[in-house]
Amino acid sequence: MGKYLTLLLVALFFSMDVGKAQSPVRYQTIEIPPVNETAAVPGLADFIKRLVIACDKKDTAYVLRVVDEEVAVSYGGGLYGKAAFLEEFLRQGGGFTTLKEVLLLGGTHEQDEEYPGKAVYVFPYVQAGKLYKGKTDTLEIDPFLTAVGLERHLVVFKKPSLTAPQVGVLRYPLLKLDPDTNLLHSKWAQVATFDHKIKGYVLWEKLYHLAGTTLRLVNMEEGYRIVSVAPFD
Repeated sequence: MGKYLTLLLVALFFSMDVGKAQSPVRYQTIEIPPVNETAAVPGLADFIKRLVIACDKKDTAYVLRVVDEEVAVSYGGGLYGKAAFLEEFLRQGGGFTTLKEVLLLGGTHEQDEEYPGKAVYVFPYVQAGKLYKGKTDTLEIDPFLTAVGLERHLVVFKKPSLTAPQVGVLRYPLLKLDPDTNLLHSKWAQVATFDHKIKGYVLWEKLYHLAGTTLRLVNMEEGYRIVSVAPFD
């Protein structure tokens, strides 16, 4: 992801109100607006700031200190532990950049049966199941083919070009991805609203793929620890 996304994430983290006022929303759809409950938790907010700085510096030692011994890196691949986190996430998966981006998007508290009685926080907010209750109960959601728009005024273009006609302007929309969309090497994502009334193209950097990284932080006795960075796999 490019420089634009970094600026967008910083703005989201501090204001939770990103958009272009001159682009009115012209179509209503399922919305997943930004949430950053963690900003109101003093100890957690400080922890996140230090972790973001460590990511900027690529401070491996610091990041590993706040990673749980049994951290989940890939459920499908059976990858757990600090060694897997270091080799498969930080070194091979662009982990420092990913970690910073999901933290700056903001997170939310969520109940987790695996950690009874402990505070668990999910980053980015779009990966928190509670945000979808009552909105997607009747839908079949395939995380591999679903993304959430990160902008208050997200423009959908008729063709993969910024000069193409606009087919819709959406607010933090939940979108279907076309199965033929290249998830790794494409600048554009071909999308549709779940009612299929709006179809077109959106820049990937303005979306978060639901099959992407889900960061989980747990407030342990020794402090906040990263217990998972696993994607939906």
